[in-house]
Amino acid sequence: MKRILIVEDEISLNDSLKGALLDANFEVEQAYNGLEGLSFALNHDFDLIILDILMPTKDGYDFIYNYTFKKEKPLPILVLSNLSGLEDKMKQYTKVKLSYMVKAEVSLDTIVKKVKSLTK
Repeated sequence: MKRILIVEDEISLNDSLKGALLDANFEVEQAYNGLEGLSFALNHDFDLIILDILMPTKDGYDFIYNYTFKKEKPLPILVLSNLSGLEDKMKQYTKVKLSYMVKAEVSLDTIVKKVKSLTK
């Protein structure tokens, strides 16, 4: 069974993502800020990380930088954010496969389909 780490500070969205992914037969771990998420990502095995950018403690940019610096083989990361223009900014992170979706423009079903495609 594929394992997903959700790093999202908005509790209702985090819980909704977890429910949709559990229904799709994924194992799910939740973190609610970047520091907690980074600890999980570095100390446990996952197949994919779903990451918000604007979070307390450590934002998504710091998470990606620290994670890819410390992890020999970083996992794919699906960035979910309402920030625009992230595609260009994320090109600097060449060591990790990054995908980007705008939260306000996608449904949970679309996110689950993306997660399935990224974890094949």
